Amino acid sequence: MDTDPFVEALPGNAGVVRVGMVDGNEQLQQEAVRLSANCTTLEALELTCPAGEAERVTLTTARQRYVAGAFLADVTAGDNVFWVSEDQTLVLISLGGSDLDINQLQTLASERIPGAVVGLRSEWIVSGVDTLLKANWVITLAIVGLTGVFVALAGGRRRRAARLEPSQGGATRATTARPDCAVE
Repeated sequence: MDTDPFVEALPGNAGVVRVGMVDGNEQLQQEAVRLSANCTTLEALELTCPAGEAERVTLTTARQRYVAGAFLADVTAGDNVFWVSEDQTLVLISLGGSDLDINQLQTLASERIPGAVVGLRSEWIVSGVDTLLKANWVITLAIVGLTGVFVALAGGRRRRAARLEPSQGGATRATTARPDCAVE
């Protein structure tokens, strides 16, 4: 399918990545995909722009894995991402980090490619990062809180141990805060 009319009409802050499956390889333990995009889009994904042949890379950031849907990718550079076969998908990304207007993109797609649907793969990248940040704060505050509890318990035991001193007869003698008032 030729998506050239749609891609040409995209706003300037949208990058296009063609994602497709790599031909089967029994030696691979993980699924790999083929990513094709121009160098500007690849750099927005924090990927190096390969010169010539495809480069096999491990996708390390959440955004890279979100776009690819995998952990390994054969990355190629080029501007010929407009022709998409049935086993490939066009993924649109923001080049500047701002949100893309889904309604505007759907309107453009409907006008230029009848029947095309623009949608989100999922919002795991946003909710996952939020959850991770919240979890990190919860863990940090829990550690601080538990440390405070343990310090308080240790201090309380030390004070109780100081108040209970052994006497000569084998019994313990409790002292109060005033040294002149002792209970035996």
